[in-house]
Amino acid sequence: MKIPASFDLETIFWKQGANLIAGMDEVGRGSWAGPVVAAAVIFPAFFNPSYNLYDSKLISPRERERLSTKILAEAVVGIGVVGVSVINKIGIGKSADIAFCKAVKNLKKDCDRLLIDAFYIDGLNKNNQVALKSGDKLCASIAAASIVA
Repeated sequence: MKIPASFDLETIFWKQGANLIAGMDEVGRGSWAGPVVAAAVIFPAFFNPSYNLYDSKLISPRERERLSTKILAEAVVGIGVVGVSVINKIGIGKSADIAFCKAVKNLKKDCDRLLIDAFYIDGLNKNNQVALKSGDKLCASIAAASIVA
């Protein structure tokens, strides 16, 4: 049985006065070929969707497409892409960090908190980052980023 991700972590930060909270995740880190794509998703404060969000790996491509459309309509989204030629030159880890930084820059907003699946991102303010193991399964904003990416 799949359990939807919650807005529990976001709600804690919203109650503390943080308004711009971006959930972040990437796809392509484990692929043999292709770009790495990172997404950053900001929902409105105290957002309560009429749908459930899940880690993108737990849902069908059709469901990802349906949810992605809803997320893009209701949230601020930034996307960052790093291509294969860069990955081959500097490696997947550094390329993923660059993709995350691009995603944040493409939000065109200064975030109060960055909620990230599993690890910290070099090149972004560590004081604003919260790395959450299995974040794409637990945190709705991170799950949304996994779907959009």
